[in-house]
Amino acid sequence: MTLGLDGILYRCPNCMGEGTLKGGNNHMVCTCGLDVTLDAAYHFDHSSPFPTINAWYFWQESLLDPEILRLESKVKVGTPDGNNEMNSDAGQGEISLDKDVFTFRGVVDGKALSFETPTKNIGAFPITVGKEFDLYHNGRLYYFYPLPDGRAAVKWVSFMDVLTRYYKEKQ
Repeated sequence: MTLGLDGILYRCPNCMGEGTLKGGNNHMVCTCGLDVTLDAAYHFDHSSPFPTINAWYFWQESLLDPEILRLESKVKVGTPDGNNEMNSDAGQGEISLDKDVFTFRGVVDGKALSFETPTKNIGAFPITVGKEFDLYHNGRLYYFYPLPDGRAAVKWVSFMDVLTRYYKEKQ
Protein backbone atom coordinates (compact mmCIF):
# COMPACT_ATOMS: atom_id res chain seq x y z
CA MET A 1 0.00 0.00 0.00
CA THR A 2 2.89 2.39 0.50
CA LEU A 3 4.71 1.68 -2.76
CA GLY A 4 4.94 5.06 -4.51
CA LEU A 5 3.68 6.97 -1.49
CA ASP A 6 7.13 8.57 -1.26
CA GLY A 7 6.11 10.43 -4.42
CA ILE A 8 3.46 12.26 -2.37
CA LEU A 9 4.92 12.34 1.13
CA TYR A 10 8.31 13.93 0.51
CA ARG A 11 9.21 15.40 3.92
CA CYS A 12 10.08 13.39 7.01
CA PRO A 13 8.35 14.77 10.12
CA ASN A 14 11.15 13.39 12.30
CA CYS A 15 14.28 14.88 10.69
CA MET A 16 12.57 17.32 8.25
CA GLY A 17 14.58 15.79 5.40
CA GLU A 18 13.17 15.96 1.87
CA GLY A 19 13.41 12.97 -0.45
CA THR A 20 14.64 10.80 2.41
CA LEU A 21 11.50 8.63 2.65
CA LYS A 22 10.97 5.31 0.91
CA GLY A 23 7.64 3.52 0.69
CA GLY A 24 7.12 -0.24 0.45
CA ASN A 25 5.64 -3.25 2.28
CA ASN A 26 3.12 -1.05 4.13
CA HIS A 27 5.96 1.03 5.63
CA MET A 28 7.27 4.53 5.14
CA VAL A 29 10.91 4.51 6.18
CA CYS A 30 13.32 7.44 6.42
CA THR A 31 17.10 7.42 6.38
CA CYS A 32 16.93 8.96 9.89
CA GLY A 33 15.30 5.81 11.28
CA LEU A 34 11.62 6.80 11.20
CA ASP A 35 9.52 3.75 10.33
CA VAL A 36 5.73 4.02 10.24
CA THR A 37 3.20 1.43 9.14
CA LEU A 38 0.08 2.05 7.07
CA ASP A 39 -2.82 -0.28 7.89
CA ALA A 40 -5.53 -1.66 5.60
CA ALA A 41 -7.80 1.30 6.46
CA TYR A 42 -5.07 3.73 5.30
CA HIS A 43 -4.24 4.94 8.79
CA PHE A 44 -0.70 5.18 10.13
CA ASP A 45 0.23 3.38 13.32
CA HIS A 46 1.02 5.11 16.63
CA SER A 47 4.67 5.68 15.65
CA SER A 48 3.56 8.27 13.08
CA PRO A 49 2.91 11.87 14.11
CA PHE A 50 0.05 11.86 11.59
CA PRO A 51 -2.98 9.57 11.56
CA THR A 52 -3.54 9.65 7.79
CA ILE A 53 -1.87 10.31 4.44
CA ASN A 54 -3.95 13.51 4.09
CA ALA A 55 -2.83 14.84 7.47
CA TRP A 56 0.83 14.24 6.57
CA TYR A 57 0.39 15.82 3.12
CA PHE A 58 -1.32 18.95 4.43
CA TRP A 59 1.34 19.30 7.15
CA GLN A 60 3.99 19.37 4.40
CA GLU A 61 1.96 21.95 2.52
CA SER A 62 1.61 24.13 5.62
CA LEU A 63 5.40 24.59 5.62
CA LEU A 64 5.36 26.23 2.16
CA ASP A 65 5.22 29.96 2.95
CA PRO A 66 4.15 31.94 -0.14
CA GLU A 67 5.70 35.15 1.19
CA ILE A 68 9.27 33.84 1.46
CA LEU A 69 9.68 30.56 -0.41
CA ARG A 70 11.32 30.32 -3.81
CA LEU A 71 11.72 26.88 -5.39
CA GLU A 72 14.55 26.22 -7.84
CA SER A 73 15.56 23.06 -9.69
CA LYS A 74 17.45 21.73 -12.63
CA VAL A 75 15.06 19.87 -14.95
CA LYS A 76 14.84 17.60 -17.93
CA VAL A 77 12.16 18.88 -20.32
CA GLY A 78 9.64 16.94 -22.38
CA THR A 79 7.36 18.39 -25.05
CA PRO A 80 5.47 17.14 -28.13
CA ASP A 81 7.60 17.01 -31.28
CA GLY A 82 6.60 18.08 -34.81
CA ASN A 83 4.56 14.87 -35.20
CA ASN A 84 2.68 15.62 -31.96
CA GLU A 85 4.40 12.69 -30.23
CA MET A 86 5.84 13.21 -26.77
CA ASN A 87 9.60 13.63 -26.67
CA SER A 88 10.40 13.20 -22.97
CA ASP A 89 14.02 14.16 -23.58
CA ALA A 90 13.51 17.37 -25.59
CA GLY A 91 15.78 19.51 -23.46
CA GLN A 92 17.04 20.64 -20.11
CA GLY A 93 17.27 23.76 -18.05
CA GLU A 94 16.47 25.41 -14.76
CA ILE A 95 13.12 26.42 -13.30
CA SER A 96 12.10 28.62 -10.41
CA LEU A 97 8.81 29.50 -8.76
CA ASP A 98 7.90 32.16 -6.24
CA LYS A 99 4.79 34.18 -5.45
CA ASP A 100 5.34 36.36 -8.49
CA VAL A 101 6.59 34.24 -11.38
CA PHE A 102 7.42 30.81 -12.79
CA THR A 103 10.64 30.97 -14.82
CA PHE A 104 12.29 28.54 -17.24
CA ARG A 105 15.73 29.01 -18.77
CA GLY A 106 17.32 26.30 -20.84
CA VAL A 107 17.46 24.49 -24.15
CA VAL A 108 14.50 22.78 -25.87
CA ASP A 109 14.72 21.09 -29.26
CA GLY A 110 18.33 22.25 -29.53
CA LYS A 111 17.44 25.94 -29.15
CA ALA A 112 17.84 28.32 -26.24
CA LEU A 113 14.50 29.06 -24.59
CA SER A 114 13.56 31.34 -21.72
CA PHE A 115 10.14 32.32 -20.50
CA GLU A 116 8.31 33.65 -17.50
CA THR A 117 4.69 33.18 -16.54
CA PRO A 118 3.07 35.21 -13.76
CA THR A 119 2.23 32.84 -10.92
CA LYS A 120 -1.27 34.25 -10.51
CA ASN A 121 -2.05 33.16 -14.11
CA ILE A 122 -1.13 29.49 -13.64
CA GLY A 123 -3.70 28.08 -11.20
CA ALA A 124 -2.31 24.53 -10.97
CA PHE A 125 0.32 22.13 -12.26
CA PRO A 126 -0.92 18.73 -13.47
CA ILE A 127 1.40 16.01 -12.18
CA THR A 128 2.61 12.51 -12.87
CA VAL A 129 3.47 11.60 -9.28
CA GLY A 130 7.10 10.76 -8.77
CA LYS A 131 8.08 12.02 -12.22
CA GLU A 132 7.04 15.43 -13.53
CA PHE A 133 4.60 18.31 -13.64
CA ASP A 134 3.17 20.10 -16.69
CA LEU A 135 2.75 23.67 -17.84
CA TYR A 136 1.39 25.18 -21.04
CA HIS A 137 3.25 28.23 -22.30
CA ASN A 138 2.21 30.04 -25.49
CA GLY A 139 0.06 27.07 -26.50
CA ARG A 140 2.83 24.49 -26.10
CA LEU A 141 2.89 21.78 -23.43
CA TYR A 142 6.06 21.35 -21.37
CA TYR A 143 6.79 18.49 -18.97
CA PHE A 144 9.31 19.41 -16.26
CA TYR A 145 11.16 16.48 -14.69
CA PRO A 146 12.91 17.77 -11.52
CA LEU A 147 16.49 16.57 -11.15
CA PRO A 148 17.96 14.58 -9.59
CA ASP A 149 14.72 13.09 -8.21
CA GLY A 150 11.31 13.32 -9.91
CA ARG A 151 9.62 12.80 -6.56
CA ALA A 152 10.24 16.53 -6.00
CA ALA A 153 7.45 17.26 -8.51
CA VAL A 154 4.84 17.02 -5.75
CA LYS A 155 6.49 19.88 -3.83
CA TRP A 156 6.16 22.12 -6.91
CA VAL A 157 2.50 21.13 -7.30
CA SER A 158 1.82 21.71 -3.59
CA PHE A 159 3.49 25.11 -3.66
CA MET A 160 1.46 26.10 -6.72
CA ASP A 161 -1.71 25.10 -4.82
CA VAL A 162 -0.59 27.27 -1.89
CA LEU A 163 0.07 30.19 -4.24
CA THR A 164 -3.32 29.80 -5.93
CA ARG A 165 -5.06 30.03 -2.54
CA TYR A 166 -2.82 32.97 -1.63
CA TYR A 167 -4.01 34.93 -4.68
CA LYS A 168 -7.67 33.99 -4.12
CA GLU A 169 -7.47 35.28 -0.55
CA LYS A 170 -6.01 38.60 -1.78
CA GLN A 171 -8.98 39.23 -4.12
